[in-house]
Amino acid sequence: MKMRFTGFLAFVLLSISILSYGVNGSVFAEEHNIPPLFLESDTTIYANGATVTITGNLKNYDPLSQSAGAVSYKVISPENNIVTINQLVPESDGTFEFSFITSGKLFKSNGDYTIEVFYGGNTNEITINYVGGDQVITTEPEP
Repeated sequence: MKMRFTGFLAFVLLSISILSYGVNGSVFAEEHNIPPLFLESDTTIYANGATVTITGNLKNYDPLSQSAGAVSYKVISPENNIVTINQLVPESDGTFEFSFITSGKLFKSNGDYTIEVFYGGNTNEITINYVGGDQVITTEPEP
């Protein structure tokens, strides 16, 4: 009887140990899956004249650090030409947002445009699809 109880107790302890190992990994998995430079677009397909808005977040951003600086980005056409390039200063919490309009001579080709974002040694990119078309200009009718 005592042998059965000891075996059962060993089995319970082993089970708890294995289960707690799996729970430990999943508790912190979400934090580890956040890239140092996170990007997101408001949508993925844009027509001529549309406003593209990109939002992002810098993980572990410290605005008081000596190395704190500007976020740089460039938009690259399907032909690998630079469409636009710019910099901006992130908010104190590490978030940032920028936008541009899909029109003009540099948005002449339909296809995938790549937005590359750089901060310090971190780089990330996001792709949007430009479908072209006629530029839509909306104006208020005069009364």
